Amino acid sequence: MSEAATNHLFLSPKLGITRIDKYELVEEIGRGGFATVYRARDTRMRREVALKVIAGVYTQDEDLLRRFEQEARVAASLHHPHIITIYDFGQAEGMLFLAMRLINGRTLRRYLRDKGGRLDLEETLYLLRQLADALDHLKARQLVHRDLKPANIMLEGETSNLTLTLTDFGLVRSLAASSTLTMTKGGVLGTPAYLAPEQVDSKRWGTVTPLTDVYALGVMVYEMLVGRPPFEGDLTSLLLAHAHELPQVPEELVQDLDADLVDVLLRALVKPPDERYPSASAMVAALEGVATARRQREAALTTLDRLLAQAQDARKHEDWLRLQTLCVQIMQIDRSHSEVLPLMAEAMHGLERENAEETARRQRAEWFADGEQALADDKWSVAVAAFEKVSESDPTYENVQERLALARDELRRAQLFHEAVAHGESYHWADAALAWIGVLNGRFDYRDGEAVTRLLHVLVPLLRRYHQLEELFHQYRQDLKQTQDMAQTYQQAIAAYEKLLIAMEQTEWLDALTVGESLLQLLPDLAYAPLLVERASHRLGPAIIQDENCLLWRKDGKEMVRVAAGEFVFSGAKRKRTLPEFWIDRTLVTNAEYKLFLDENPDHPVPYSELETAVLHNWNQKKRTFPKNRANYPVVLVSWQDALAYAAWAGKRLPTELEWEKAARGTDGRLYPWGDDPPTPELCNFGGFHDNLTPVGTFSPQGDSPYGCADICGNVWEWATSSLSNIGRTLRGGSWSFPEKYVQTISRYNSTLYYSPDICHENVGIRCVAILSEKKP
Repeated sequence: MSEAATNHLFLSPKLGITRIDKYELVEEIGRGGFATVYRARDTRMRREVALKVIAGVYTQDEDLLRRFEQEARVAASLHHPHIITIYDFGQAEGMLFLAMRLINGRTLRRYLRDKGGRLDLEETLYLLRQLADALDHLKARQLVHRDLKPANIMLEGETSNLTLTLTDFGLVRSLAASSTLTMTKGGVLGTPAYLAPEQVDSKRWGTVTPLTDVYALGVMVYEMLVGRPPFEGDLTSLLLAHAHELPQVPEELVQDLDADLVDVLLRALVKPPDERYPSASAMVAALEGVATARRQREAALTTLDRLLAQAQDARKHEDWLRLQTLCVQIMQIDRSHSEVLPLMAEAMHGLERENAEETARRQRAEWFADGEQALADDKWSVAVAAFEKVSESDPTYENVQERLALARDELRRAQLFHEAVAHGESYHWADAALAWIGVLNGRFDYRDGEAVTRLLHVLVPLLRRYHQLEELFHQYRQDLKQTQDMAQTYQQAIAAYEKLLIAMEQTEWLDALTVGESLLQLLPDLAYAPLLVERASHRLGPAIIQDENCLLWRKDGKEMVRVAAGEFVFSGAKRKRTLPEFWIDRTLVTNAEYKLFLDENPDHPVPYSELETAVLHNWNQKKRTFPKNRANYPVVLVSWQDALAYAAWAGKRLPTELEWEKAARGTDGRLYPWGDDPPTPELCNFGGFHDNLTPVGTFSPQGDSPYGCADICGNVWEWATSSLSNIGRTLRGGSWSFPEKYVQTISRYNSTLYYSPDICHENVGIRCVAILSEKKP
């Protein structure tokens, strides 16, 4: 235990010392290198005080006692709202004590730590104004504090209304005194992190002055704004740094400090005292200037943002005059702003367009009036010309299209009227009739019925000629239509017949059957075609072709999709493999489809298990029926042997591992049937999201594979043969209860428990394949 600790321990109320002179000790509230501070009660004045006590061997240190007495005397002489008030000083029972006002608060050091190490400029200024006022009070009395630091500054009150008090005047120096002492017996007076250069090296930088406190204030402000003092390290490095080294530039530590703020900090920390701010209040005034400039900039930016928003709104509503006015206001704040010049240019162009449009509007109004007057005067061509000018300038001009159509109609009827009269006078009855019909179209009252009368006069000779030609034209059209239809049918039949012969020659039985059936629809009696179609159908076996990529399997009514021949990517290693064409069930075998197999094989056992987890999926063993309302659910509780038996009954087989993977992922090596995006509960049944099995096709088409296979990943595992397994079989596709990684198209389940040929599980089902042609890649 240190000597200092030993000398403090006996003062603890817990050890029996509860009173010094008239002061009852309540609790220890602070401790330094030489003194302990207690919360105490003044029994005479009946008030709580802060009692600073020196005891033990330190009472024998004359220099320490002299400084302690000096602190009491000097501090007691000071009367200032931000300087600690001294009540009493004395000696009792071999101990020195100093009674002062009790501050129920925390030190600036603790406050900084609670605030995360940094304060903003406004909060810093709020505290500095009070501290600078106290330091100027000391300067006016030719006093230097010499130990200015966050630990010697107390704060009380709420954060928004803090009151600052300067404490600990143990190192205060009067400039009127003759002493120039800067060192104790053990070293420099003061706290190393806040020492001014002249406190470390007085020969080079001179004696202590009020500017010493300005330097310490600069260190504190640096720490408050940056989050750390300008110098850090052990005692020796700190003394050397304060006396001879430049502080680290604040921008290197903090990015949000203004350049003018950095200038203030660096000036306060210059080594020569006469280059610092002449007083604490001068430094605060400089910081106030920085804060004022910052507030003005922020206000300008706020105004600028508001004006820009208003300008964009004016631009949106094409209010060009308002936009021009706002741009002028923006340029008064920031002439070089990147957005203002384009906006100003757009405003000028907009105003020019508005002026041009106004001129054009007046011109259109004049043209429209001219057209109306021409209509009233039956000057149809003049009216048309006037309205066309308006329409070309603005097609949406009110009523212009209607008036232009009217003028053109009147002009056309007038022209046709004169043509019809001329054709009639020349006995060109057909031309005359057509012209009169044009005149009368929609206007049977044209010129008070004169046109109708003239039309009737030319129709009589025309009708006689029409009846003679009508029968000839009718027969011609019938013959021509029949000839054209036959020619088209024979062309289609010839093309289909050639395709049929080629497909038969190349043993493309599916293509041959499809083409042959279409050929028989065109020409049912075509020689040899029925024979070829029958041969192709026989070759294809029990499949009903729907289109080139889809068929219905006759045996179980299962829809199957085609997987084209060719190369694809296999496994996670993405090895290239090649397969011939094959067909695969679009969905898993359902309970209803499996019952067809059981009905024809009455000795084959139904899906059933004694496991509790299988109750939902068990069939009725006596009635040989599947669970109620689950016809369209995938059949489960089927072993490897059950799967082989079903496939053989249906005339199919189980897929190989290669066939299954190609059907699931296509040719591009995707990780899931739908692509490379991770699975979701909307794409497949996995990870327990749907609690149990879902009906087949639930996630189609969004979860389909490139070839149209539904639910090929998730829901239930699927049996497949495998040349990669030493037992010749594997499980692919994952299930409803397995996590995400198992529904990848490259995943395979390797548990030997699942692979037992006669063991069934409630999450394993069947999907079959078939080969219909010899197509190879």
